Amino acid sequence: MREDALDNVIVGTTRWIVEDGSSDIRGLISQVAEVPIAAAVLDFSKSSIEGLRFYERGYVKEGVGAGGSSVAAMIASGGRVDSSRILSKVEADYVSLKAKGYVE
Repeated sequence: MREDALDNVIVGTTRWIVEDGSSDIRGLISQVAEVPIAAAVLDFSKSSIEGLRFYERGYVKEGVGAGGSSVAAMIASGGRVDSSRILSKVEADYVSLKAKGYVE
């Protein structure tokens, strides 16, 4: 591998993963490469959807790219996309999926 291959690489995750006492995200990543970790500081505590509030209580673990896509959106938008905007979009998508019968 070229020495500079990882110069523009970061691992994007959420604060829930970084703060999770049972997660060793830093250790796992360091076994592969020395790259920075960027954690999206999402806050679902004021969500109108109970299931999303469970993230704040530690009941829900994500691992489907929420952190990486959130970090990328925040960086690419120059800060116009923030935690509250992401929550608003997630809630809107949930309502849409529920209306279509994909979510109970």
